[in-house]
Amino acid sequence: MLGTNHSDVATYYNNLSRLVRAAGKLEEAEPLQRRAVEIGEQVLGPNSPDLATWVNNLGRLLMARKKLEEAEKVQERAVTIAENVYGPHHAQVARARKNLTKVRWALGKAGRSR
Repeated sequence: MLGTNHSDVATYYNNLSRLVRAAGKLEEAEPLQRRAVEIGEQVLGPNSPDLATWVNNLGRLLMARKKLEEAEKVQERAVTIAENVYGPHHAQVARARKNLTKVRWALGKAGRSR
């Protein structure tokens, strides 16, 4: 038995959120993704590769839901975590930066960097 606060449970929440999102049920996917992030923060700490992915996924979901201000903050965090985990020149960092750029573009902040 894994218990409710295990990294595998967070992975399940992340995967379920992605499936629900793929089915077009964005509102239902959001609390699942938030739970994955919450568990990841508690169990894995602030600088985990999995947490970087889960935070990035939450930012993408928030953008899809048009929660752009929150999505920007979450994507900024995803970039920071990815940089801490992988260093500045890794593909995961590039993905997080790309998603942050998309959010900023949607907010009319194109061209602004960190």
